[in-house]
Amino acid sequence: MSFYIALEGIDGSGKTTQCNSLATHFKELGFSVFQGREPWEFDSGNITSFKSNYPARSIKDRLLLMDKLESLMLSFDFLIMDRCFMSTMVYHSTDIYTMQHILLDNSNCIFPDLILLLDIDPIDSVERDQKASFIARMRTLRNKYYKAAGILGPLVAIVDTRNLNEEQAFDETLTTVHEHITKQYLRIKDT
Repeated sequence: MSFYIALEGIDGSGKTTQCNSLATHFKELGFSVFQGREPWEFDSGNITSFKSNYPARSIKDRLLLMDKLESLMLSFDFLIMDRCFMSTMVYHSTDIYTMQHILLDNSNCIFPDLILLLDIDPIDSVERDQKASFIARMRTLRNKYYKAAGILGPLVAIVDTRNLNEEQAFDETLTTVHEHITKQYLRIKDT
């Protein structure tokens, strides 16, 4: 059985970079690694563009993902995903279709063993993406990520990557992953 890790955060927070670094790290240690990203079927790299036909498209996409995940979990030691259902909670929740509704819609899906929320100042993320007009949007999304993290509780570990370079951010990310793998191993060993 594999350890399923998803990385989350606002645009420009370093998700793809950290996914690549984690995959390389675990491969160098001799583990088999599958690296992917959500959404699978609608892979434009910007989840905000999928608002049309949501939630039907998101639910369909997540069901397709579950079929793939089940077989991947039997074949690889680590699954490292750029985004997961938490993005849906953040980007698509409204006052009517709340984060709790989205969580309920995804309750039959396979959840990651660990979601790493890469925290970055929205101004820094915008500088990385060079889209200064999106600062307010990124602040709103960052606040929604914190709200989603509160709902998901211990499933989420926040990695503070503010004021860190890429290598330092990876060190923080890797330390958090190792801590959670160790905790899960000890839980399994105690049962």
